[in-house]
Amino acid sequence: MWGLNTLFLMLAEVIGSNATDAEVFVYTGEGGLEAPRDVVHVRVDPSVTSIPAYVFCGRRELAEVQLCEGLLEIGNGSFSNCDHSITKINIPNSLRRIYDNAFFHSLRTPISLHDDIESIGDYAFSSCVFTNFRVPPIITVIPNCMLQGCSAIFSLELPEIVTEIGWGAFYYCYCLRNVAFPPNAVFGDDDIFTHLNTNTDLQRLFGSEARIIRELQHRFDRLPIHKLVYYQSYHQGMLLNLIAAMNLRSGQSGHYAVCSTQRAIIRIVWG
Repeated sequence: MWGLNTLFLMLAEVIGSNATDAEVFVYTGEGGLEAPRDVVHVRVDPSVTSIPAYVFCGRRELAEVQLCEGLLEIGNGSFSNCDHSITKINIPNSLRRIYDNAFFHSLRTPISLHDDIESIGDYAFSSCVFTNFRVPPIITVIPNCMLQGCSAIFSLELPEIVTEIGWGAFYYCYCLRNVAFPPNAVFGDDDIFTHLNTNTDLQRLFGSEARIIRELQHRFDRLPIHKLVYYQSYHQGMLLNLIAAMNLRSGQSGHYAVCSTQRAIIRIVWG
C-alpha cells in the first residue's frame, strides 16, 4: 500500500505533466487548425512533410519550435514576423528546402543548417539575431537579402562552390568581418553590403563596395585551410582526422598541429 503522501506526490506529477503537455501546440496540418496567437511552444508532428506559408506568422510569443524528422520543406514566411521571439529551434536531417521569408524577423538564436539542405529562399533569415551563419555545402547561389538586417552577425562561412551572390544579401550586417568569397563568385548587384548611408565594419575596413568584394575574394585563396575550417565548423573531429592523414602522408619529415583558438593549421618541421 502506498502512503497518503506518496499518492499526493504521484497526483502532482501527473497534473504537472498534463499542464506541460497542454502548453505545447502540436501542429498536424489537418483540419485547418490554426496556432493560437499567444502560442509559446510548437511541435510539428512527424506526419508533416511541408509547413504551409505563414502558418506561424506573427506569433510574437513563440519561443520554442520542435521540427520532426520527415519534414522536407518550410514554406514562405512560415515562421516570419515573430518579433525575434524564437530562442530554440532544431533543424531535422530530412529538411531540404527553406522558402522565402521563412524566418524573417523571428530568430534570436544560432541556427545549424545540415549539409543536405538544397535551397534557401530570398529573405529567409533576414533581420534575425545571431552571430554566425554557415551556408550548407551544396548551395551554389546565395539568395537575395538572405541575411539582410542581421546586424549582430560577425562570422559567415560560404562553401567553395558558391557561384553567385544575390543583391542585398548582406545589407545592414554592421558587425560582419569574418567572411571570404569564393574567387569565381559573381554578384547580382553592385550593392550586396551597403545600402544608403550604412556604416558597416567592412565599409570602415575597406571603403568602397568594389574593394570589399576584391579583398574578400582575395582572402579565399584556395588554400586547403579554407575547406578544412569550413567543414570543421559542423563536423566535429573532421579537422583532426584530416591532420592525422596529413601527418601519415608526410612521414617523419614534419608534424601538423591545430591551434584551436585560431582554427588554423601550423606545420612544424623538425630540425
